[in-house]
Amino acid sequence: MSSIKKNFMYQTMFQVLSMILPLITSPLLAKQLGPEGIGIYSYVNTILSYFILFANMGVYKYGIREIAATKDNKNNMSKVFWEIWYFHLIISFIIGIIYFIFSLFTKKYKIYFFLSLFSYIGNIININWLFTGLEDFKKVSLRDMAFKIIAFFLIIFFVRGDNSLVKYFILMVSCNFFGSWIFWIMAKNKINNSNIKISGIFSHWKGMLILFIPVLLESLYANMDKVMLGIMRPKSEVGFYENADKALIARTIICSITIVLMPKMTNILKNKETNKFDELMKKSTNIIVLLSSAFAFGTAAVSKEFSNIFWGSNFDYCTNLIIIMAMAMPGALLSREIREQYLIPASKDKQYLFSAGMGAIINLIVNLILIPIYGAIGAAIATLISEYSVLFFQMYGVRKELKMTNYLKGNSIYVLFGIIMFIIIRIYGNYLGIHIYTLLSEIILGAIIFSTLCYTYWKITKNTYYLDLFSSIIKKLKKKKENII
Repeated sequence: MSSIKKNFMYQTMFQVLSMILPLITSPLLAKQLGPEGIGIYSYVNTILSYFILFANMGVYKYGIREIAATKDNKNNMSKVFWEIWYFHLIISFIIGIIYFIFSLFTKKYKIYFFLSLFSYIGNIININWLFTGLEDFKKVSLRDMAFKIIAFFLIIFFVRGDNSLVKYFILMVSCNFFGSWIFWIMAKNKINNSNIKISGIFSHWKGMLILFIPVLLESLYANMDKVMLGIMRPKSEVGFYENADKALIARTIICSITIVLMPKMTNILKNKETNKFDELMKKSTNIIVLLSSAFAFGTAAVSKEFSNIFWGSNFDYCTNLIIIMAMAMPGALLSREIREQYLIPASKDKQYLFSAGMGAIINLIVNLILIPIYGAIGAAIATLISEYSVLFFQMYGVRKELKMTNYLKGNSIYVLFGIIMFIIIRIYGNYLGIHIYTLLSEIILGAIIFSTLCYTYWKITKNTYYLDLFSSIIKKLKKKKENII
């Protein structure tokens, strides 16, 4: 468990930094680029993401699973790594040619699509899946944090004045491109050279394809909103939607749980340690429901003050978008847990494919109906509906072997606590008005309300797991305070 805690700590540090830095730069970008500039960047980046998706062909999740399954034997693991990498390189080269031709013939935003070619290459040479499969989150997190900080300072100093959007593109693609090369230097002692045969390279195509299809479908319902908004509505609506999505900063912290546990669960299932799997699954479900309830209702409660303070009154439209998208958080995170802690590690690819396919279809239909009428609000509603649809189909698909209803028992109370917190914060916020001190005090008040309700509930139900965890955090904080004094 100590390795899980350390990996979670490093991954959480990166996720927290990933949350804070974009928040700090978002007011600058909102001022320099405006809703339309942010919308153009989001639109081009979303189109690029589909080319990257086809080029990767499921390599990230497939690579993690195969590395985690063979990591006990370095020679076997190295052989698997090189086979996957060379197959990935072949596919990426073909898709890269198609992207280059697409960039030549595109009429709008041609310069941005050309600049993004470097971002495409950066994503292709990124082998962070090797380190994730080996559960070496320290190196991945430290590298990612270093380049996040570099990008942060470059944005502050250079994205201003004329051609701000071009500068922003150059900085982002450069950090992506050069950052990916670092992984190869870091991988020097992780893998051996291996004699690879053509048959070995192409032996992975089926496994990668099976995982690629649901990943493609997931991406469709995750990014389809922005593409359809960009086609059917003004680019400013994409900008509003993009910023609202950035506001769901707490979501990334909870994602750390599933990222860290995926390779661990693969190894546990391979060794048929059923009790250990059940214990970890129950604990992670409890924590995900607890945190997602707190963060979803907390984010929704402060959305009005947050939008106006960070981005200005021009982005007040984001308030309702954030509320709707925040409510999708629990469903999205629970479905991610089932997917990355059971479906992928256990090779339940049919269930994974079916749930992702249904999510994409539902998202497409709802988007087609709502976006022409309600714009970004319609896209947000489509996201909400599709996330819970995916969760339902996943739970239904694994109902015989994975008793999610048992794991979820007793956790619905946290949703009630979230609703109570939301109501109190909104009454408080409406009374004080939109000020920075209102936002800060809302965050503190929300934390106090939710923590107090949880602690009281744990005391009544004698939940020793959370009480012990709560007590250990308090003791550590007191110890740090004493050391400072």
